Amino acid sequence: TCSYPSAEGRISGESATTRVWQYFVNNSDAPVTINCTGVAGHPGDEEDQYIPKSLLINPGQSGADISWLAEDFEGAPAVFPEQGNFSISCNLPPGAGMLQAYVNSSVAP
Repeated sequence: TCSYPSAEGRISGESATTRVWQYFVNNSDAPVTINCTGVAGHPGDEEDQYIPKSLLINPGQSGADISWLAEDFEGAPAVFPEQGNFSISCNLPPGAGMLQAYVNSSVAP
């Protein structure tokens, strides 16, 4: 599980998360499927939103990514719900690994 900086943590009250993407690598000799769930919200909040995504990566491939966009969430908002508090949890098969991740944000409306 990885947590990313919330929009409030970057520019208090002035920015909002619009996209998060996580890069992966497959160091094995066979294709692998990575399953991840993105979670927007606060721990224990009944309004948390869970967005599952999967990615098939070929042997030796690096730099494949899974992206979560604001539009993925209920109501297709312009920014992530819950002030951009976001984390992901992934099931990594043998030989697969996580690389860098990025967070895009914009000035809050």
